[in-house]
Amino acid sequence: MRIAFFGHGQFYQAKVPALGARVHIEQLLKRMIARGHDLWSSYPPDNVPEVKSLPCNRLSRIHLLQSMDALYLRVDFEQTLGWWWLIDPLRKMFPVMIWEFNCVPDFARYVQESEGTIARNIADFRRYAKVCDLAICVSETMADYARNRLNLKNTTVIPNGSDPQTFRRDLVSNHFFDSSYLNVVFISGSTLHNQNLSLLTDVARILLARQSKISLHTIGPFSDGKSFLPNMHLHGSVSYENLPYWLACMDVGLCLYPPGPCEFASPLKFFDYFASGLTVISTPQRQVEEILKSINQTEMIVPAADPTAIANLLIALESDRQKVQRLGQAGRELVVNFYNWDRVTTDTLAAIEALRSSQEQWS
Repeated sequence: MRIAFFGHGQFYQAKVPALGARVHIEQLLKRMIARGHDLWSSYPPDNVPEVKSLPCNRLSRIHLLQSMDALYLRVDFEQTLGWWWLIDPLRKMFPVMIWEFNCVPDFARYVQESEGTIARNIADFRRYAKVCDLAICVSETMADYARNRLNLKNTTVIPNGSDPQTFRRDLVSNHFFDSSYLNVVFISGSTLHNQNLSLLTDVARILLARQSKISLHTIGPFSDGKSFLPNMHLHGSVSYENLPYWLACMDVGLCLYPPGPCEFASPLKFFDYFASGLTVISTPQRQVEEILKSINQTEMIVPAADPTAIANLLIALESDRQKVQRLGQAGRELVVNFYNWDRVTTDTLAAIEALRSSQEQWS
């Protein structure tokens, strides 16, 4: 197929170290190209040079887009492109349009957008809903939101994943941590750094007071990388290409979510932790809870913003390393068998093909 991709330019830039959207786009495009598809974009990804660049001239671009089999828009929490030229009667001149949702407009609260701005963003999505032939959502809660709040009638759910060939336990790493300690990692690529750092600091203080052999490691833009507790280590931002080597040294991964828009997500770090064979502890989050329940690991779900509950669970795991390995292996098997980028690519291409077939039958 010939597919044109659209979205924020930053989604495609390799210099962005830990942006989940970039990871998702790159993994998807690389695998589509490997399967022989012809891809175009306004912002050809730095790490996927095989993607062709759409022409800058507007008329030339429209002419080329008319020859595509599908238009694919990776939406953020706001509408980034004007689609007036796809509204009837011009709509029938262009191929099927897919919108991919990895977040919802409400997520803008995390970057301090006003309620008025969020309402306008929702109104824009509803205004152009007729342009979208299919909304690909990464979670069931996001699909419900797209249908009920954004008036998108045709939705399908394709959850995120990881690459179990890239993330694995047997990697030879240059990072060495004391293996007699339970090494616990938290990755933050979101805007919730201060809130998460405060929670982790409280956990570290409890662990320190109980003289536990547990080390907390953070990856992300926390402070300036200086540690102010002996059992807490702030490593700063790490490129996604180097992340597997860090996770190969860890035992437990933390997923921390405040109540709110995070409920709609399909968090990449959760799947990368699992692919790396880590036991995962998470605060309540719908998709994460459902997956942990499917492998009988609901005990790994702790109340939100409760440092004592997190510390208690970590201390219990530190005393049973065989259990840590067993839980981590069960999570990895889940990624190998289903929650991986090959399956995401297969399901995405199948959804586009099914949409095109249905459109041809009605034309």
